Amino acid sequence: MSDRGLVLVVATPPERAETVRRLESDLDGAAVVAAGNIPSAMHVVRQRRVDCVVSDYEVPDDAGMLLQGGEKLLRRVRDYDARLPFVLFTEVGDGVVARSLITEGITDYIQRDGSRAAYDRLASRVATVLDHRETERRAEWQRRVTETIREVNRALVRASTRPEIERDVCERLAGADLYCSAAMGRVEGGAFEPSVRVGDLPADADPAAVVPLGGVDALDGVRVDRTGDGCGHAAAVPVVRGSAGYGILVVCAARPDALDDTEQAILAELGETIAHAIEAVETREDLKARERELARQNERLQNFASMVSHDLRNPLQVLVSRLSVLEGEGDSDHVRAMRDAVDRMTALIDDVLRLATGGKDAVEPEPVALERVARDAWEINADGGRLSVDAPGGVVADESLLRQLLGNLFRNSLEHAGPDVTVRVERCPGGFAVADDGPGIPPGEREWIFELGYSGDGAGTGYGLAIVDEIADAHGWDVAVAESAAGGARFEVTGVEFAE
Repeated sequence: MSDRGLVLVVATPPERAETVRRLESDLDGAAVVAAGNIPSAMHVVRQRRVDCVVSDYEVPDDAGMLLQGGEKLLRRVRDYDARLPFVLFTEVGDGVVARSLITEGITDYIQRDGSRAAYDRLASRVATVLDHRETERRAEWQRRVTETIREVNRALVRASTRPEIERDVCERLAGADLYCSAAMGRVEGGAFEPSVRVGDLPADADPAAVVPLGGVDALDGVRVDRTGDGCGHAAAVPVVRGSAGYGILVVCAARPDALDDTEQAILAELGETIAHAIEAVETREDLKARERELARQNERLQNFASMVSHDLRNPLQVLVSRLSVLEGEGDSDHVRAMRDAVDRMTALIDDVLRLATGGKDAVEPEPVALERVARDAWEINADGGRLSVDAPGGVVADESLLRQLLGNLFRNSLEHAGPDVTVRVERCPGGFAVADDGPGIPPGEREWIFELGYSGDGAGTGYGLAIVDEIADAHGWDVAVAESAAGGARFEVTGVEFAE
């Protein structure tokens, strides 16, 4: 079919032949067919997409009668399609007839007098009709394309996995009457390999002609192929969001006016929407995997806490019993020091178990002096090294857990920097920092040092900094690692509420 449309001429010879010849000459891009009576005319209307009927007033009806044949044909056409343009081109010049036909819904009435001017008027009117029909048709197709894309978007919202997205997109595109088939896939080994394909290809559509061998990275916008002899067209749509490519969407249509610039723009936007949906579900899957890993880490921490509670309380109870005997035999500085150490160890075990099993609910915050707690933690945990504290005022924290957090940071500095290390505790914007002058932590390891079981040199247990992170999180704080002014490690704890 011609791109401009199809005109049906209904008349008897020789008027039919002359009208067809003139319209074919004057209507560039339009196809013209002819019928000699009402039955054959209606057969064409029903079987083909006619854009305009041009009829004489006297055409044979089913019985071969000419009288008022044009009126009869108009009524038959209107019963079938109330909007199909109908132009009467006839020698009959009766005004009463014209008014009657206008009432019946005729598009125009042009008197045929054999002159060139009459045929020019007919061609001009039919050209206007065809242009209007083309505009209406394109608007209708665009509406249907938009509605189809809307259905695809609804499916994208409901989809929870990438295969589900690809399947739903192809099913909805191929399920509409806009596209014969839809596929999503990638270029593998110089060929398009679909992960999903729905529908049948038009005989003259060639998807391979639109898919670049370089894959989605070589596809700069929507690519369309119209090289077929018929009306089978194919389009490749990049499924891309930013610099991330998620494959290629290929659609095939059997519409002669398919995949124009407007439709290509809609498909390009759809490709971005599909990419966004795939990115979202993959992000959700990554988050779920991360949550599962965190759950495993929390379980390990709880198991560790239970182990500490079980395995250390028994020998600790032996120490408590023997200390009670020694205290009964007499008082000494050694016995008092041992009692203090046992009490601190008991409190530490209780804190670890409380934190591991209670999380944020285990925290009992109150105003505490940061410098005092830091010096207490250093006295308990340090064997060598030097402590410098410049942290006036207080913070709102669980004192026992804060002492444990600082103690783990102090031991981390001593383990990695040795007994000559200098550790400094100071205020920083939003909280406090613990910094040392040791070898520091390589940037590539900073992302992982708080992971449970991770030890930079392989010598530690990997629990110390993980406990620091757990205590900070239980308080609602953030802890980050950087490089100190001396080139060592610097841990900044922020989100802290101050108590001046």
